[in-house]
Amino acid sequence: MLFLNYFASTFGTESRLRKEALNKMEEIMSKEHELLSLGGQAAAAAHSLGTPFSTIKIISTDLLKQFKDNEEVKKDIELLSSQIERCSEILKKLTLNPVIEDNFIDGDLTISAYIDEIIKSFQQISTKKFIVNYDQNSNLNIERVAGLKIFRKYRKANLVKEFLTSNEVRASFFDHWKSIENIEKNNLEKTKSFCLIHSKEINHPVGSSLNKRVLTSLAKADHVIANSKFTKEFAMKLGIKNVTVINPGCN
Repeated sequence: MLFLNYFASTFGTESRLRKEALNKMEEIMSKEHELLSLGGQAAAAAHSLGTPFSTIKIISTDLLKQFKDNEEVKKDIELLSSQIERCSEILKKLTLNPVIEDNFIDGDLTISAYIDEIIKSFQQISTKKFIVNYDQNSNLNIERVAGLKIFRKYRKANLVKEFLTSNEVRASFFDHWKSIENIEKNNLEKTKSFCLIHSKEINHPVGSSLNKRVLTSLAKADHVIANSKFTKEFAMKLGIKNVTVINPGCN
């Protein structure tokens, strides 16, 4: 009886392992089939797009000859030609290897490299001068405050106080009313202070304890900044004064 129990237990375990292995193999084979199918579709698309891209390339070459004396139009056509050439190279790679990666999209690049690549594209069609300053090239000092969350805001406030009293600061920016809440008003007297507001962060019933905290905190700032007219009007209804609207992306 003991032997039969042992045999049944062992057989059940082995059967379960074989079933799991079979399921895993079926899953892998299914993924391989999907990749193969995707590769075939990519190769077919590359073959189908070859003719229209060749036509566009021929026409863009003729247009370049016609408008060679028009600098503004010439830049647009040169950009079009360069992008067509890039698409043609990608199509060639797809024909040879359907799962080839795009060096720009899939490459291991830093965010600054991506931005530089985008700026180069715009410089070919624009007369504007692009100036980009990256944090790693600046003298910014970013300090992370550790510790329990309940005490962290007081430590941050003390660090801000120490910095303001020991340095000549032209302006201070706060991204939330809670960021300025524990900063004493006298510490902001020698600097212009700006505090950003968003409707969701200030949405507390008038007269509630949170509403009073918001009003007291924002009263310390020289300028309260909203990102839309709606937010400004909403803030004024809650008792917030001297709100200035600066729409995102505007000078």
